[in-house]
Amino acid sequence: MLVENIGRDSGPLYFGLKEIIKENNYEVIGHFHSKKSRDINDGLGDNWRKFLMETLIGDVDSAKSVLSLFNDKKIGLVFADDNHVVDIGQNREYLDKLCNRIKMPYINETEVFPVGNMFWVRVNAIKELFSLDQDEILEEEPLPYDGSYMHALERITPSLVESNGYTFTTVHKQGTRW
Repeated sequence: MLVENIGRDSGPLYFGLKEIIKENNYEVIGHFHSKKSRDINDGLGDNWRKFLMETLIGDVDSAKSVLSLFNDKKIGLVFADDNHVVDIGQNREYLDKLCNRIKMPYINETEVFPVGNMFWVRVNAIKELFSLDQDEILEEEPLPYDGSYMHALERITPSLVESNGYTFTTVHKQGTRW
């Protein structure tokens, strides 16, 4: 299915594909994208994407291993362990508005989240994100390097997963880095 190319990688997932996800009653979905960014040069985006794809999918055995983590019904989110530390940055205002919209407690810190916004997730763990109004969330490009709803969606995911009664875990594949 083709979806509108608006809202970076989050818009197509939460707004373009939500009906298909609901209609097919998916339990677990993967969110992967090209990781192309105008403000990232020197192949950094390609290296980052390769790291995330290799860590989260890799070969058939790797993918089965990662997906087997969902055999534990408490696991709601799996993403790559990344040694790059990224904080809330300029996203406080957007995080607060998202928390208010989906009626979850405000987030003080985002110690760990899927940097690069690629992950495997249990749909029920993030169901509120599919109920957001795209007219309130989607912003026109060019977006700033930091400080937008798209960046806040990336950062809110683990906290939302936990507020829905699930846990999250990170995975690492030896020999991968970016």
